[in-house]
Amino acid sequence: CKGCGTVDVFLGSTRLKNDLSLSATSTKRKQLVPIFAGSTTRTGLLKIVSNGTGPVYIEGLAVSAV
Repeated sequence: CKGCGTVDVFLGSTRLKNDLSLSATSTKRKQLVPIFAGSTTRTGLLKIVSNGTGPVYIEGLAVSAV
């Protein structure tokens, strides 16, 4: 969305994404934002942390082992 903020994404204490911007010129629905791809299965707490002053909207979260 216009004016939306940024987030950091963590798996446990490991930062997967830093300053991931959610800002766009207009609101876009059903957007897929890849965070991490790897060849091994990982476990842990997934944390999405707002690190700016703009609003953050998370419509869903998908995790796949494929």
